Amino acid sequence: MDRLCRNGESAVEEIEALLALTHVPGIGPKRARVLIEAAGSVTAALNLSEKSLQELPGFGPSLARSLVEVRKARGWEEDMRCAAARDVELIPFWDKRYPERLLKVEDPPSLLYAQGAISCCEQLPFAIVGTRNCSLYGQEMAEKLSSDLSDLGFTIISGLARGIDTFAHRAALKAGQTAAVIGSGLASIYPRENESLASEIRKRGALISELPMRTPPEPKNFPRRNRIVAGLSIGILLIEAPINSGAMITMRLCQGLGLPLFAIPGRIDGGSFEGNHQLIKEGSAKLVESGREIAAHFGISGRASPKAQVTELTAEERDLLKRMKSEELSIDEISLMSGMNVRAVNVLLMGLVLKKVVKEHPGKLYKKSVTIHG
Repeated sequence: MDRLCRNGESAVEEIEALLALTHVPGIGPKRARVLIEAAGSVTAALNLSEKSLQELPGFGPSLARSLVEVRKARGWEEDMRCAAARDVELIPFWDKRYPERLLKVEDPPSLLYAQGAISCCEQLPFAIVGTRNCSLYGQEMAEKLSSDLSDLGFTIISGLARGIDTFAHRAALKAGQTAAVIGSGLASIYPRENESLASEIRKRGALISELPMRTPPEPKNFPRRNRIVAGLSIGILLIEAPINSGAMITMRLCQGLGLPLFAIPGRIDGGSFEGNHQLIKEGSAKLVESGREIAAHFGISGRASPKAQVTELTAEERDLLKRMKSEELSIDEISLMSGMNVRAVNVLLMGLVLKKVVKEHPGKLYKKSVTIHG
């Protein structure tokens, strides 16, 4: 910071100047650094003449005019007011709060917008990723492994998207903390149904974006968001994803950074686990079945996740549980395998769900959470 302020600018002036630079179309983190290096500080870079700007490598008349127009319009001030009103911190790349690990990615963000405690990203940050259109198995594994790792002191990093991200964040909040990196501005949470989840994450972790506050969730933003997820993490777990997916982009980004990759095995009769199997077969990702296996890779040991406590069950409930297979089943399927009528099965299932030994999934599908022996 001293180097950036050697011309007498204050820290606040430098942050405001950097904020203005990020609002110039065509000036991303790389070009911003070229400007700052050439001028000696961010404030000086923002005030370079149009002629001086055009002489810099990679800058032409159009880009130079854009910077001058932003300087005059001062539209970035509304973004600053919006951030202040929502208790969003603006964290420049030179700030001690900026995660040092993130500086190692190609084209690291010049400025981060953060709500909550971004310091959580320094406590064993570990990414969990996967498809938006996940299976019930994928959902359960995201919850289980996220919970396992949270129990062992890891901070779960993900993208707040529908599907695997959502289930990983929710499970982490029950046991520890989590950070969500989003592909929109922090005043434009996406998807909308995750606004309440985002609110919980603010209290127990951090919401992070590199985009101006009101930036909408445009498709081009999400691949760039993935590099931040990778850059914050010490490792990554793939729960479920096709080969051509954003989750696989994040896995490859982590591979490029030399981070350990992990993946769970999945079904072979559909495409939603093709990414997992490709990474496992080529030896890029280690096949894992529990959070403890991942923790052991980092030399961390601890207690296993608490086992489900089996409440006192009636003889009929125990008998039904023993007859249920391990996969998701409809009431008709359970009735057929148990020899009981649908009405009786429905009554028993209601009690087992309340006792948390059977989980009800969308579409009236049921899966047991514990195994009954004897």
